[in-house]
Amino acid sequence: MSTEDGDPVEYDPASGVYRTNYNWSSPGSLSTAVHDAVCEAADCDGLDLPPLYEQIDPEGLEKLFAPIPGSERCTGSVTFPLGEYHVTIAADGEIVIYPPSED
Repeated sequence: MSTEDGDPVEYDPASGVYRTNYNWSSPGSLSTAVHDAVCEAADCDGLDLPPLYEQIDPEGLEKLFAPIPGSERCTGSVTFPLGEYHVTIAADGEIVIYPPSED
């Protein structure tokens, strides 16, 4: 599995999460990459998930992690729900998707 603008979405059985990385130089947006990655992890159609903007401001997300010319963002992360999943995005572009608990 892979997103259009990032690395493959891979399941990590040791931690029980899905992981991928967003490529900051890709032409696609971070918010689209996040939505695509969750769709891959959930093995669903994009219409099966709520719109990202219902959970987090996509433009704010882009600004929060956008590269700064002459500097690197090396710290910081944000976590939010998307459907039954939780998503954590780190400043380095790592996207971690936590599947719903099986309680």
